[in-house]
Amino acid sequence: MGDVRSIRVLLVENSQSAARLILELLSKPPSPQFALDRVDGLPLALARLKEGPVDVVLLNLALPGTRGHEAFTAIYDLAPDIPTIVLADKEDDVMAIRVVRDGAQDYLLKGAINGPGLWRAIRYAIERHGVRVNRVAEGTAALATVNRDLEAFTYSVSHDLRAPLRHVSSFVRILVDEFRDTLDPKAQHYLKRIEDGARRMSELVDDLLTLARVGKQDLQLRATPLAPIVERIIVALKTDISDRHIDWEVGKLPVVECDAGLMGIVLTNLLSNAVKYTRPRERARIEIGQTARDGEQVLFVRDNGVGFDMKYADKLFGVFQRLHRAEEFDGTGVGLATVQRIAQKHGWKIWAEAEVDQGATFFFTFGAPMIEPSTTRGKEVA
Repeated sequence: MGDVRSIRVLLVENSQSAARLILELLSKPPSPQFALDRVDGLPLALARLKEGPVDVVLLNLALPGTRGHEAFTAIYDLAPDIPTIVLADKEDDVMAIRVVRDGAQDYLLKGAINGPGLWRAIRYAIERHGVRVNRVAEGTAALATVNRDLEAFTYSVSHDLRAPLRHVSSFVRILVDEFRDTLDPKAQHYLKRIEDGARRMSELVDDLLTLARVGKQDLQLRATPLAPIVERIIVALKTDISDRHIDWEVGKLPVVECDAGLMGIVLTNLLSNAVKYTRPRERARIEIGQTARDGEQVLFVRDNGVGFDMKYADKLFGVFQRLHRAEEFDGTGVGLATVQRIAQKHGWKIWAEAEVDQGATFFFTFGAPMIEPSTTRGKEVA
C-alpha cells in the first residue's frame, strides 16, 4: 500500500449512476492514480476481497438483500485490516456514529462529495488505518511483555507463597497439639484465627492460579458425557456435608463437545455454591438439568438457598466480588469469575436469576447436544 499514486479501490455499489459518478470523481485531474474495481453486491465483494490486494473499500451501505449496516459488518469481519469508507444516500447521524464506532474509517453522503473531498477521504482513511495498525502492533508487543511478567508472577506465587503458608499452618498445629494443656482459651482462639487466615490465603492462591491457568489453557474439545462428571462431584461433596439434608435432583444431562477438565471446574463451582448458599435451609434442594431458552439449549443449576438481589447481578462474575458477607458464607470471590472465563473460552453465555431468600438458578448455553441425553432421572437424599 506504500505508493499513494496507485491506490487499489474496491467500489461496492449496485447503482450504475452512482458507480459512474465515483469513477468520474476518481479520474479527474489532478487526481492521484486509482485502480478502481467495482462489484455490485455483497457476495461479489466478499469474493473479491478474498482474491487479492485491496487498499480501501468504498461501500454503499444500502445494498440489496442487506439491512442497516449488515454489509459493512460482513466486510469488516472478513477484512478488518482494509480501511472501509461508507457511502450513504441520505444523512443518518445515528448510522454514521454506529458504523464509525464499529470500525469504518469515514461516512460520506454521495450527493455531497466532490473529487478532492473523496481523494482526501481515501488518503486519510489509509493513513488513519496505518496509525491504528501500528498502535495495535505496539499494544500486542506490550501485552506479550505483560503476559510474560504475569507468568513469572504466577510461578513465583505458586512456589514461593505456598511454602510459607504451609509452614504457618504446620507450626500452628504443632503448637496447639504440644501445648494444648498449657494454652489458655484466649491463646487457642488466636491460634485458630491464624490457622483460618492461612487456610483462606492458601485457598485464594489456589483459586487465582486456577483462574490464570484457565486464561492461557488451550481447549481440548471432545465428546463429554456430563452425567458421570456430575455424579463424581456430588459424591465428593457428600463427604463434607454428611450432617446435612440435601435433596439432589439430577435431570437429563447430554453429551457435550467441551473441554472435560474445564467443564468439571464449572460444574464443581456451581454445585459447590449451591451447597454453600443452601446451608441455612433445614432441607436443601439442588437441581441440575437441561432446558431451552430463546431457542438455545442450556444447562442449569437451581437451589432453594438464600439467593441474591438481581440489581447486583452485574457484579456476580467479577473477581473478588461477593454479594454476601464473608462472616455468613466463606469463599474467595474467584470461583464464578473462573466459571465465566471458561464459558467465554467455549463461546458460551452464562447468567443467573435469583430472588432474595428464594434461591438462585445459574444457566449457561452449551450449543446443541451431540446425542440425545439419557432419559433416566434420579433423586438422592444426602
